[in-house]
Amino acid sequence: MSASELTQISKLMNRPDPILSFKWVSPVLPFDLPSDYLESIDLPFNNVAVNDAHYNGSGFTYFPGTHNVAAFNASFYMDSEARSLKWILAWKSRIKNFDTGAYSMPKDYKSSWKVQLLDTKNAQIAVWNLAGVWPADTSPFSMNYTDNGRLVLTQSFSIDNIVISY
Repeated sequence: MSASELTQISKLMNRPDPILSFKWVSPVLPFDLPSDYLESIDLPFNNVAVNDAHYNGSGFTYFPGTHNVAAFNASFYMDSEARSLKWILAWKSRIKNFDTGAYSMPKDYKSSWKVQLLDTKNAQIAVWNLAGVWPADTSPFSMNYTDNGRLVLTQSFSIDNIVISY
């Protein structure tokens, strides 16, 4: 196939509709925060680390290492009742009692979470099933008198595994 054939508009027009970055839903959030408070989410993937190289003969060979899922971020709407802030602090208190220093068992704070990707007609394309999710780092609020914007709660979440279904 020639380069001119690859760039023909007719070929581009025959591709299916794109997946749009704003066509997604998370119908239920862990521990009962209304789903419309979730403003954005960075969907992670399962990753496989690369082990140290093995030298054989005249070159290096690489093999897979451990499975890992990187932490992901999500942003939440902050209302005048600080509902999402109260939610994240309550979830963190399930992990550790900050008054006594006692930690809880994972069954008390790890949760599952689903995010659905939608097509342009709102039909489900794929579902990210996030397992073993819990809040880790909360981004600080940047407060100043020279801005008239709104606060957004940005939270990093640890995760154990992902299963993507179609």
